Amino acid sequence: MIDTALTLVFYGSLALIAYTYFGYPLLVAAIGLFFPKSRRDDGHEPSVSVMIAAYNEEASIEKKVRETLALDYPADKLEVVVVSDGSSDRTNEIMSAFQHPQVRFFAAPRGGKTNAQNHGVERCSGDIVIFSDATSVYKHDAIRQLVAYFADPTVGAVSGICRFFDARGGASPTGLGQMLYGGYEQSIRIFQSRIMTATACSGPIYATRRTLYVPLAGHACSDMVEPMEIVRRGARVVYAPEALASEASTQSAGDEFRMRVRVTTQGIHGLLSAGSMLYFSRGFWVSFQLISHKGLRYLLPLPLALLFISSGLLAFDHTLIRWVFAAQAAFYTMALLGLILPLRHLGKLFNLPLYFCTGNAAVLMSVIEAMRGNQFAVWDTVRK
Repeated sequence: MIDTALTLVFYGSLALIAYTYFGYPLLVAAIGLFFPKSRRDDGHEPSVSVMIAAYNEEASIEKKVRETLALDYPADKLEVVVVSDGSSDRTNEIMSAFQHPQVRFFAAPRGGKTNAQNHGVERCSGDIVIFSDATSVYKHDAIRQLVAYFADPTVGAVSGICRFFDARGGASPTGLGQMLYGGYEQSIRIFQSRIMTATACSGPIYATRRTLYVPLAGHACSDMVEPMEIVRRGARVVYAPEALASEASTQSAGDEFRMRVRVTTQGIHGLLSAGSMLYFSRGFWVSFQLISHKGLRYLLPLPLALLFISSGLLAFDHTLIRWVFAAQAAFYTMALLGLILPLRHLGKLFNLPLYFCTGNAAVLMSVIEAMRGNQFAVWDTVRK
């Protein structure tokens, strides 16, 4: 009886993990092949506001603004709006002294990135608002690639693609994992948007119609909740794989863990705020992807733990399960070694196991933080 129950737990956990990481992505990729790419018009040139929320970005903010002004887009249709979220360094001083007809600067009380964005959008004049991080670097034609999709009146938001790079030249223990996971995640969203609509955007590079922007609670994860609000209002969220930005990856497992806890806790609150959208109020596709792509991801630490425990208890009597247990034990050992040993002794061998375990440990902590009511509205800038 116990053996039967453990076997059911083992196969049930394995099936859920396999579906979440492999089955769902392969399913949307296969379905997406039967749908055309989203319609675009390369000659579409609406007025654009690039909104940059900054907290203690004295080292990068002026460079970011100058790079934005140099992007390939008509100067008379482009403005840059910078909102300082209660910065305590020289960010406000630098931007107050920055005089340019296309640039506007506002200092807001400390309230977090989403509050800063709410503050900034109220002051934007462009038909399209593009949200950018102070440290993200846009490809020269990124704005054109984003706005080309707004020629379709059914489109309410467009996300670009952010590619991560290891600023330490391969020395970051989580850099490779973040780069690969970022590509995997954004590929899923591209196919989701091709089929009908995505429900999340890439935080460093996404755009909305200003008239559709919904002011959010300060603790909301804006690149998840804002797209859901736009879908709720009947518009589509699409991906522009040609609109590229780059950003440095996290530089340590500790940095990655803290960042993922903050973002995932916000994501959990965001998913809960979807409300009726989880129950097919906006159609089957929206609810299906919210559950499969987000909901199950937040539950994965439980089946991962159950798989390890059940396979360990069954290993002595089942050859196949014994191999599965051994593979898990080896994988988690590699992650532990990647955490405690200097990277130069390991090359990149243990980078992916460490990233995987760091991410899922952060998800578990995020569930706990969400249950405690923590929301992580504000963030600290990490620069090394």
